[in-house]
This record gives sequence, C-alpha cells and structure tokens, in this order.
Amino acid sequence: MRLVEPADNVELRADHHGHAHVVFSFPYRADMVDAVCLMIERPQACRGQILNLGNPNNELSIAELGHLLAQEFAELVPRSRPARFEHVSALQFYGEGYDDTDQRVPDIGKARRILGWQPKVGLREMLPDILRDYIERYGARIPSQSARSPLPQASVA
Repeated sequence: MRLVEPADNVELRADHHGHAHVVFSFPYRADMVDAVCLMIERPQACRGQILNLGNPNNELSIAELGHLLAQEFAELVPRSRPARFEHVSALQFYGEGYDDTDQRVPDIGKARRILGWQPKVGLREMLPDILRDYIERYGARIPSQSARSPLPQASVA
C-alpha cells in the first residue's frame, strides 16, 4: 500500500516490504529512552544479555498504521485533503529477492525481569504528539482542501 495523496503532498509508501499485513510493535521514544537508561544504570545485570524492547500492546500492521495516521491527521488538520492509499508490491518497492518476517512484535519479558521496565505509552496516546510535531515542522507545506495554499500555523490544534 502506498499513501498516494498524503496531506503534505509528498509520496509516502505506507507498505513495509510489500506486505500491508506485516505486523509491528511501535514503541514511544520516551519508553525506549527509559529502557536504555535502565540498561546503563545496571551494566552487570545487562552484560551479555540481549533485550527485546518495544511495545507489544501497540501491535498493528503497516496498513492499519497508515489509516490510523490519516485519521489522526484529519482530526488535527480538518481542512487537509483526505489521504488515498494504493497497494505497492515488495517487488515494485525493493526489487527482486527481498524477504522479511511477517511479524515484528518483541517478547519484552527479559527486559521486564532484568530492568523492571515496562512500556507506558500506547499508540493512540503517542500519535497526536508525533503528528503535532510533524505539523509544526512542515505545516507550511500542507495544502488546504479548500485552496491549494498552505494552512496557517494557527489551524494546528
């Protein structure tokens, strides 16, 4: 799947490796920073360990994430053009021979045991902040639905 007409008028391929059903676990950056800080504070406990980090509660496909981002963006910027998606195969995107797993959801049990770490922020909580940051940085490039001129910064909630 490819986001054909994103609100910022830049083509975004929203499919990962040609599989709109590939499932990922999306962590919040502050949760990841917390985990890394705990690892630094506990070097002996972490020595030689492999810790999986992420947020298994934020498990969804790239296609679902694309639609969720489009929905959240439309709520934050009501006059933006609606997003349109189209399928893009792995062959079209990466070329011949690329292969990947269909699910990337970490088992964070060892990080819980060794670090006492648990991700805190859910996907629905993190998306508005991420999109607000995006809008603040690139808002002047976001075309309005009613006119092709950029949205004023004041229109960002």
